Amino acid sequence: MTAAILLLNADYRPIRVLSLKRALSLLLKDRVDVVEIDPDRKLRSPSTTMAYPSILRLRHYVRVPDRHATWSRRAVFSRDGYTCQYCGTKLSREDATLDHITPVEKCRAMGIRASTFGNSCCACRKCNTRKANRTMQDAGMRFWNPEFEPKTPRVSYLVLSSDVPESWRVYVKV
Repeated sequence: MTAAILLLNADYRPIRVLSLKRALSLLLKDRVDVVEIDPDRKLRSPSTTMAYPSILRLRHYVRVPDRHATWSRRAVFSRDGYTCQYCGTKLSREDATLDHITPVEKCRAMGIRASTFGNSCCACRKCNTRKANRTMQDAGMRFWNPEFEPKTPRVSYLVLSSDVPESWRVYVKV
């Protein structure tokens, strides 16, 4: 395990992962509070011993601007939960296909980008073949969930590997 410490905003939303050096700097400047400690580790100096922080929380709220995801097939599939937006079938990674709601040819003719979050959705092969190179209205199709709106998902600044400590799972959606 590395010397990584989770930093939370004042509202307990995760902001980033800190190095031990940066975490100690914030602690000594009295800018953070310790939320959780690692019971198996201690910080020692010749004169002091203190608990090893696992999660820190900023004392004052810091505004973190929204960040939007970059468009990709995988991001669209993830946003839609690997579910066909036309029939509601749950799909595997191999069976999921990408459908452009407004066909690529029509987007080119209008001079707009076809591959955007607002113009793409996850579809099964059967529905994608049925819709083909037509709009939903021309194909006589509609979204399985009437409230579905293809939009750009929000993304956190926090990027983690798969080995997230158990104590962080309360604050970080893995």
